[in-house]
Formats: sequence, C-alpha cells, structure tokens
Amino acid sequence: MSPEARWAWLGVALITALRLILIGEVGLGDDEAYYWDWSRQLDWSYYDHPPMVAWLIAGSTAIAGDTAWAVRLPFTLLAVLGGALTWTLSTRLWPKRPEVAALAMVAFHCVPILSLSAVFAAPDLPMIVCWLGLSLMGLRAHRTGRTRDWLVAGLIAGLGLLSKYTMVLSLLGLLGWLLTSVRGRAQLRARGPWLGICLSLLLFLPVLIWNAERDWISFAFHLSGRHRHQVDILTQAGTFAGSQLLAASPIMVVALVMGLWKPPEAEARVTALLRWQAIPVLVLFALTSPLTSFKAHWTAPGWALALGL
Repeated sequence: MSPEARWAWLGVALITALRLILIGEVGLGDDEAYYWDWSRQLDWSYYDHPPMVAWLIAGSTAIAGDTAWAVRLPFTLLAVLGGALTWTLSTRLWPKRPEVAALAMVAFHCVPILSLSAVFAAPDLPMIVCWLGLSLMGLRAHRTGRTRDWLVAGLIAGLGLLSKYTMVLSLLGLLGWLLTSVRGRAQLRARGPWLGICLSLLLFLPVLIWNAERDWISFAFHLSGRHRHQVDILTQAGTFAGSQLLAASPIMVVALVMGLWKPPEAEARVTALLRWQAIPVLVLFALTSPLTSFKAHWTAPGWALALGL
C-alpha cells in the first residue's frame, strides 16, 4: 500500500470514529423514524421504497438495541465500504497515480451529498455502494468474460434494486457501456451478462410481486403521484443548480467537467464506464428537475461515480 493510501485510510478511520460518536447524539429525523417503523414490520417492499433500508435497520437494532445509534450504524459502516470501492475504482482508472485514488476516497467522506448519507438512515447509501460495486464487477467481468463474474455482478445489481429503484439507471449505464465497445458487444452475445440480469431480476421479484398485489402502488407514486402539483420551471431549475453546487460542492462540479476530457494517462476502458455510470443520472435529473419536484440527494450516485473521473 502506498504512503498516500495509508494516510487516506487513517483519515477515513478518524472520520468514521467521529461519526460513530455523533450518530447517537441526535434523535431520529422524520424520514429516519419512518424507516425505523418499517423495520418493526418487515415486508418485501413498502409504499415508496424497496425493503433494504428496513432490513438493515432491523438487523442492527436487533443486535444493538432500539436506539438512534443502532438505526444509523449500518449506514456509517457502509460509508467505509463505499469509500473503499471508490478508492478501488480510482486505482483502476489511475494505476500509476495512487494519490488520485487516495484523494477520491477521502472526498467520498467529505463531499456533503455523500457524507450526510453516512450519518442518516436512508435507502440511498446502500444503493450507492451497490452502484460502485456493480461498476467494479462489470469491469472485472468485461475483462475475464467469466459467467461467475457476471453472476456476482447480477447479485450486486439485485441488492441495489432492493435498496432503491434508481439503481436501474446503473444497469442501463452498464449496458450502454457494453454496447459501445467491440468486446462488450461480443460479450452480450454470450450467456454471462444475461444470466447476471436474470439473477438480479430474481432477487427483485418479491418487490414486483408485492407491488402487483397492491396495484403497483410504488411505481404509481414515483412515476405519477409525486409529480402532479404545478411548479415554476425557472424557480425549479435555479433551485436544482443551487442545490447541486451546495450538495456536491463547487470543487466536485469543476472536477466533473474536467473529467469529461480523458487525460492521456487514464485507463480508457474505466473512463468510459465511469462516464456511463455518472453522467446519465446527473443529466436525467438536471433535465427533469424544472418540470417536477425533486430532492438534491437524488443525484448522489452520479457524484459518487464522478469522483473517479
């Protein structure tokens, strides 16, 4: 391990220790209490989200008790995993520049839109971790072509879909990346990627069954119900731009723009994947935010993947 990586891991350890002290000092917010209530009534899905957030809270509180600290603990620990995955992705992109990967991992814990998710119980961080994991396994499966690697990618994708519906954009990004390379198109003619997709859908099937039995209530809410009120397009567009500058920080916005141009020493295959995984989700919410209500953290997966660029 490089000196830069050792210092970065030390910083992450200190940040995590501080978070572990702080997460029990404040009572649950409204959304957190909502998810905690879910955890006391476990099911295959819920009105506005899949079940992962409730399952994580249920497991943690069963071990550590019904406290705010226990409710938030899984998400603080997942942040460590998310930072490690960011470091690994950046290492793949910049194999000769360990300081870039170290900086990306530390940034994962410092960028507001991501750092807040480490001290707040919500579905977003489990999905982001799966998004990063799917990107890494997609790279590995693309390199090896082994069916078992595609099955692991499918497992991760399924867990992501059980976390939040937005995970489908990661799957579409991975598919788009494969379609834009000769090797990727060749692999799509093999069985591995499709078996991975089948596994992810199998894991997601209970959520679909739960919704089918309830007139597709979750999908109706996200696709229609929450978007019916009138909005002012200019106000919404300005609010979106301002919220992203604050949530991602101006530094991240500038870094993303710089990352659109491939530096000569970066690994082209990884650069292309990160672009397919980061940019579509950012563009999607940028285009739709003036037309409907939105929340600043919806773009968080895009910023997490953009760290590698």
